[in-house]
Amino acid sequence: MTSRNRILSQLPSRGEAPQSPRFTVNGYEADTTEVVEIGDMSNKYGIGYLLANGSQGVIFNDGTSLTKQPEGALIYYDKTTVEYASVLALPHELKKKTDILRLAQKNFKKETLITYPSQVIVKKYVKFEHSTIILKLSSGTLQFFWPDGQLSLRSGSIVHIDTPATIADGAQTQHLGKLTFPVIQALVEDIVTVTDAQLVQAMAFAASRMKMLVEPTGCLAIAAALNQAVPIKGLRVGLLVSGGNIDLARFAQLVQGD
Repeated sequence: MTSRNRILSQLPSRGEAPQSPRFTVNGYEADTTEVVEIGDMSNKYGIGYLLANGSQGVIFNDGTSLTKQPEGALIYYDKTTVEYASVLALPHELKKKTDILRLAQKNFKKETLITYPSQVIVKKYVKFEHSTIILKLSSGTLQFFWPDGQLSLRSGSIVHIDTPATIADGAQTQHLGKLTFPVIQALVEDIVTVTDAQLVQAMAFAASRMKMLVEPTGCLAIAAALNQAVPIKGLRVGLLVSGGNIDLARFAQLVQGD
């Protein structure tokens, strides 16, 4: 089972939520209560988010959230919700959180949005290995966001995340490049993820079966194939295996599990 499917299998099922109007936002169809873009600031502050209706907010690491609606009103959540007419009406102790909200807003593509009234906010987030993020909305919706390349391809815009904690140092990027992203959109169908343990397994496989010494980043495609991250069983596929930038001591340490 892939890491994505494992996470999905652990979540409770839920009934059908009421349908909201749907629009095409940043290249894909979304309803007004869906998050269409996030900014991962969880190393310091939390997760910034942009809803399809134009609301922008931050779910903070302390479990609170602050959401600014398109008309300017703000909703602060701390176990219960309190609405303020404008930034000027916020209590002084929320000033720092307002500054963090402004920081998150800088990267959002507001010009692509449809303004529509909604009081949906993000109430909780969970961040898994390799920057996979789940958001729980007040509407009951659970939304999944995967690492920068995967999220950017699926959302239609470049997404910024914190530096991933992984042995694959060549994949420790915070966002895709402006020149490469259009190429990926045109030629790539999907992006999948693997774990560090699966990378080590792939390194050992390449050394023992293929007689190749490959660095962790170079084994990404092998790891995805070995663990069926994409359905390739019974097919002839080509894998790019590129990169041997690892010394023998480090290779042995990883493969032997020291």
